[in-house]
Amino acid sequence: MSIFRIGVWGLALLAPPASTVSVDEAILSDIMTSFVGHEASTCITADTASSTSFTFNWPGSSDPTSKWYPPHVGFEEDLFQAAMSHDDGSGRRSWTIRIGTGGNMYSHYAPDLHGESMAPQAHGDAPWIDEVQQQVAVNNNLNNQAPWNRPYFHHQAGAYQRDGSYTTVPFYSPSFARHCAGNTCTFASWGTQAHVPTPFTAPVMFITRYTNCGSGVIELTQAMHNFADVASGTTVDQNYFNVGWGGVRASRLPFALEASSSEGSSTDSLDFANPDYVDTMGQCPWQVSHSSPGQMTNLDQTPGYTAFATSGLLSNDATLPELPCRDNSISCSTNVGGCMVTSCTDAQVSSGSHTRVALRVSPGSTPNCSSHSFTYTREGVTYPGMRCDLRDTGFGRNFAN
Repeated sequence: MSIFRIGVWGLALLAPPASTVSVDEAILSDIMTSFVGHEASTCITADTASSTSFTFNWPGSSDPTSKWYPPHVGFEEDLFQAAMSHDDGSGRRSWTIRIGTGGNMYSHYAPDLHGESMAPQAHGDAPWIDEVQQQVAVNNNLNNQAPWNRPYFHHQAGAYQRDGSYTTVPFYSPSFARHCAGNTCTFASWGTQAHVPTPFTAPVMFITRYTNCGSGVIELTQAMHNFADVASGTTVDQNYFNVGWGGVRASRLPFALEASSSEGSSTDSLDFANPDYVDTMGQCPWQVSHSSPGQMTNLDQTPGYTAFATSGLLSNDATLPELPCRDNSISCSTNVGGCMVTSCTDAQVSSGSHTRVALRVSPGSTPNCSSHSFTYTREGVTYPGMRCDLRDTGFGRNFAN
């Protein structure tokens, strides 16, 4: 645009004032603030802007710290769109998230806490397509309905690799717009029909904003826009949503906590008011979660959030039963009974003089464990039973198998 000004001395052509607002910023700001019911963020920019950093430049693979499934590591560079970080200074709540071209979070790394939160991406035909944080929109008027009888799922992240030679590499949803400033990053993307080949178009735009609230807290704001032709009637409606779709790496965060009623949650903060009304659940595979009580609780039946915890979770002041230890100064091959002691201290374990018995199972490997029908109670606390395949790895024993 040019500005023409007419004066006594004739006609002058003046350059327009330089804009300080990019097109991406203007569009995303308008989308995120103009809808009915919009509420401003409660995170104060001035408090966290100085501790927030971001980049759109590829910083290199996150595999050295996140330990992704090796065959899929090479796909990350095509996926990457941005990285956003919080520096907690002398605290332990620093984090870095990585955002894919779909605007969804595919990595959440907390170096001083549990490390990488996201699953390792061992999903054979869906690296960073399914086991990520994203939005999903479904049209149940078309989903698996005649005459096509095909799934209708819009993934924010991208499509499954199920269309032969067309999907030999992952297809990640394309980006529409992106903008980072202060303590926020905002993205818009064109959602993808996840199940290909498909007879359906993809008329959904996903908008996502990440705001650094400090103290390790990230405020996530999500929106969807359906730009289908309304002339075709209600068949264009998106009427089922997986909002908050995602998961965590079970080896790092093996427990989920959800308030089982309003008595278990606090309405003014993200905490649990009464442990007696909180379900504590071990993580389980998606294919069996529907039959596991509490694993598939709908969002409207919760206080609006789920918490995940690292190993060692104790509820209602339960005490962890002491485990036997091996005295490493005594040979188990020559003195089976003498090398094992009833318990040992953390200091002895740290020094290497003793090794505490522990059950460690790597994902997807054997020996494996599964839930069993029995429970047992100790000091008033009931624990679920497990059945396991075990191998002796050098611990002695002085009792029968």
